[in-house]
Amino acid sequence: MKFPKLRLPNETLQTAQTIAQQIGTMSVSLAGVSGHVEDTSNTLTKQAATLETISSHIAEIASQSDSTIAKSDESRDIASKAEITARESTQKFGQILHKANLLTTDMLEIGNRLASVQQKLAAVKKSRMKLTRLHSVHRSCR
Repeated sequence: MKFPKLRLPNETLQTAQTIAQQIGTMSVSLAGVSGHVEDTSNTLTKQAATLETISSHIAEIASQSDSTIAKSDESRDIASKAEITARESTQKFGQILHKANLLTTDMLEIGNRLASVQQKLAAVKKSRMKLTRLHSVHRSCR
């Protein structure tokens, strides 16, 4: 299709040329902005991927932290039970030592009594021997 040639006055022609130049400048600016938008879009896409990776790592660290806290709680519980057991063992050991001390005292008393019994038995033996001699002497006199 052919456009007819228009005859415009100089002033209108200059205005049209100015408008055409401004449209051209704007087109170039739009093209530049479009390039910047694309660069910005690419940068934001990369940053979004990086943030997603960081988020994934944070979730993993949080999971490991939860696991570490759980293990720490378990260790604390085990240590607490061990402390209770150690206290109970110390108390039982103290009771055993007390009973052993009482038993030792009883054994010493029994030893002393046995020694006394031995002395009395020795005295009885001596007396019996004397009686036996006396009895023998008495028989021979008859």
